[in-house]
Amino acid sequence: MGEHPWEETMSTFAELRAKQEQIEAERSETEKPMEVQVTFGGELITFHVKPVAGTYWASVTARCPARAESPIDVRYGYNPDAAARIALPSSLARLEGDFELPGIPKKKEGDENQAAWDFFFDSLSAPDLKQITAALWVLNQYNPEQLTESLKKASTADSTVKRDSLESSESVSSDSTAGNRAARRRTSTTKKAASPAQ
Repeated sequence: MGEHPWEETMSTFAELRAKQEQIEAERSETEKPMEVQVTFGGELITFHVKPVAGTYWASVTARCPARAESPIDVRYGYNPDAAARIALPSSLARLEGDFELPGIPKKKEGDENQAAWDFFFDSLSAPDLKQITAALWVLNQYNPEQLTESLKKASTADSTVKRDSLESSESVSSDSTAGNRAARRRTSTTKKAASPAQ
């Protein structure tokens, strides 16, 4: 039991892990990636972008600190353009059509994949780059934050209902006990009044 009687015992790590694995399995089957369309080489390219692992996203944003002179960076909390350049290759669920992108860049000098991705990003228009940065922010920052907040609200509401129910039950029990005591006192008084004087 928790500190308060209305609090339920927390699930074990093993139970929560099993639930998380089930959630991720269902998400991979049902969650729809965000669609992003950009212009490259005079053609419209359609990306389907998915969220990346939380630890990876955290490491990406840590490597891309906000520029103090950029209001957009300050709002995001990191440099979204730099983060998109790093995270997009790992965020692609699929592409439409026959267009093929380079593979995931490797952390080594002279990597052809990295050079190709750099060329791709440097060729994007400002509106197209904004679409990519917004999609990555929604998938990796906004959606997880909203899920946590909704669970907090649900937990608080559930605890309040349980506490109120318990307090109401205790109040009814207390009133019942007090009523029983009063009834016993009245019965005792009545008996004494009816008893003949000694």
